[in-house]
Amino acid sequence: MGVPKPFPNIDDIYNVKNPAFILFGSRFYADQTTVELLAEFLMVMFTNKWIGSDGPIQSPLPSLYALENWASTQGKKLKYEPKIRLNLKLFSLLRASPLDSRHPVHKIHYQELSREFSKKVQSHNRAPDEVQEWIEDFLKGFQGAGFDRTWCAQNFYPIVRTFLAQETIWPKKHAKKQIELSEVRFNPLRFYETAKHNFLARGGELLYLQQCNLFSGKDVNDLAKELGYSSRDYQLDSLHRCLQQGFEALEIAHLSVVNELANFIENLDPVTHGETNKNTKLECDWCPEESWPEAYLFAIEMSRILRATLGPIERLELLE
Repeated sequence: MGVPKPFPNIDDIYNVKNPAFILFGSRFYADQTTVELLAEFLMVMFTNKWIGSDGPIQSPLPSLYALENWASTQGKKLKYEPKIRLNLKLFSLLRASPLDSRHPVHKIHYQELSREFSKKVQSHNRAPDEVQEWIEDFLKGFQGAGFDRTWCAQNFYPIVRTFLAQETIWPKKHAKKQIELSEVRFNPLRFYETAKHNFLARGGELLYLQQCNLFSGKDVNDLAKELGYSSRDYQLDSLHRCLQQGFEALEIAHLSVVNELANFIENLDPVTHGETNKNTKLECDWCPEESWPEAYLFAIEMSRILRATLGPIERLELLE
């Protein structure tokens, strides 16, 4: 039995030590929660993407032409550019994290964000600290996974796009050192690790790659007829268009105020915001090309959920 043909067609699949990865490419990690699978999948959908150096691709899925061209070339991996959103996570989740995980640097940084918030917030009948407490409690209600983790390794429920944040790990080895807040703020990527994949463990990336593989020119007619699907279901161009339009419309208009609030908090500290969003591209690996039938079934289920008349939370829960 040979090694499965990879999608994308890359030639460095043997440059890893793990034989399971050589055989199967990116695979599901049992401890990645369904909330984090959904968040990682949507994060690839809704961030800028590149096929090799071609991009940025701003639509949820690349065009059919781009996918077919990708399948016929060699050596191009998919890259995407998630946001880190350290300030938003710190402001919203520090007080929801275990006490022993709060390094003094985190507490000082939180106090700075609170001071900036007090300067900028305006309220006619509430003190700034009361407003901050209310907003923190509101944002904490969107805590999605990782309740027992350090605040930066937790994730939001992805009800809006500003809640899609890259996994960030605070290594314990740094907690034992005497470091200054200025060191962390002006060079945060030296201290926070952003490529570990401990919790956002590539399952969402795998689901996305499988969709790209499916729409790169697979012939699904025989499978569709065997399963009894209608012509609308098994025509890839209409299915691709349905997913594009459905995911573009997934953003919830009446929650745009949450996006504005999250962006306001993230920009309370422009230094950290700027430093954590430089060169943050992540690189997807590969999936077996032969996995397209399961991707086809998944695409049909997603298209039905996206077309259905549902409330925003119910739609996300079904996608999850």
